[in-house]
Formats: sequence, structure tokens, C-alpha cells
Amino acid sequence: MDLVTQTSLEALLLKATNSKNQNIDTAAVEAFAALINKEKDGAHIGVKVIAATLPTGSEKEVLQTLNILDSCMSKCGTHFQNEVGKFRFLNEMIKLVSPKYLGSETPLSVKQKVLQLLYVWTLDYPKETKIKEAFDMLRKQGVIREIPNPNVPSYEPLTMPKKKPTGFDSSVFHDEGKSKILQKLLQSKDPEDIQAANWLIKSMVKENIPTFGVGYPPTQK
Repeated sequence: MDLVTQTSLEALLLKATNSKNQNIDTAAVEAFAALINKEKDGAHIGVKVIAATLPTGSEKEVLQTLNILDSCMSKCGTHFQNEVGKFRFLNEMIKLVSPKYLGSETPLSVKQKVLQLLYVWTLDYPKETKIKEAFDMLRKQGVIREIPNPNVPSYEPLTMPKKKPTGFDSSVFHDEGKSKILQKLLQSKDPEDIQAANWLIKSMVKENIPTFGVGYPPTQK
């Protein structure tokens, strides 16, 4: 059954991240997450499949894989989060940004996305302490010189975009997701978190996204 599950997940991930896709294949993404949730070892196998894909795809394919990974962090529950929070998987992400491994070959957009995810996950999944350890290690090594902007754009949103006013620029997070991140950043006493909050606020103002009463209204010009 494990081999069948792995083969099925590999096929779905390949379909979802195909560089020829004009739009995100939401059906494949949803099926990928559903299969992980359905099978007993789905989280372990799903993370294993994603780890094997990260160093092999094109820039667009890797970014799409990272988007799917982030989506599964919220869709697939604690078992999936636990697997991602192990050094066995985190090392695969570290390799993409560390100059000791693939960092010099990895496209800038991919490195930004990896660091962005690690940072946001430290806020969203504080129980997964190894994620913060990995992030702090990269800071000590000088790979991270400042807190990553939590609004690094990606190729495509994870889900089919909702109807938005003309000129609305979709981005990595859904509206509600941005607001949750913003709330967590503003509750922090770390000056670098406040800096990240400022980046996010500027983005939300530019995109005309409501800040949902976070208590930090930007000055309107």
C-alpha cells in the first residue's frame, strides 16, 4: 500500500507542478492533500515525495512545490506538520539556501520562498521547535541577514483566485491569512517582527486588503 500511495502522490505532485500548466491545477493539489489525509502513513510519504522533488525541478516547478507544501501544512494537520518539522526534511530546505550545498545554484526567488516559509512557520507552528532552530541556525551562519519579507510573491496563488476589483494584485497569502500573520507579528516584541509587519501592512494597503482590526491602521495619504 505504501508503494501505491507513494506512486500516486508522486503522480499528483508531478501533475500539480507541471511547468506547462497555465493555471494552478487545484484538483491535483486537493487530491494530493486528500490522499495524505486518507492514508495512515500519508504524511510521512507525502513529505518524502516533496523532499525528493525540491532539488530536481525548474524554478517554477520548485516554487509550485513549495506552495503546495505550505498548503499541506494547513490542510493536512499535525502529523504532516510533525514530518516537516523534523531535521530530515528541514535539511532538504536548508540545502536549497545554504552556500555549502545548493545555495549558489538555487534561483533567488526559490531561496526567498524557502526563507519566507521557514519564518512564517515559526509563527504558525510554534510547537515544531526544530523549524525555529533551523531558521536561527541559518541566521547565525549569515544565510539570513534580515527577517524575510513575509510577502515574497510567487508565480501563482494556491487556489483559484476569487473575483477581485480591477487592479487587485493577488499574492502568496489569502486575505485572511495575511491578517493572521500580521496579528502575530504585531504581538511580538522582536523589532525584526515589527519590521516584517510593516512590510506586510504596506503590501496590504497597496492591494486594498482590509487589516481586519489588528489595531495597527496605516496612515492614509
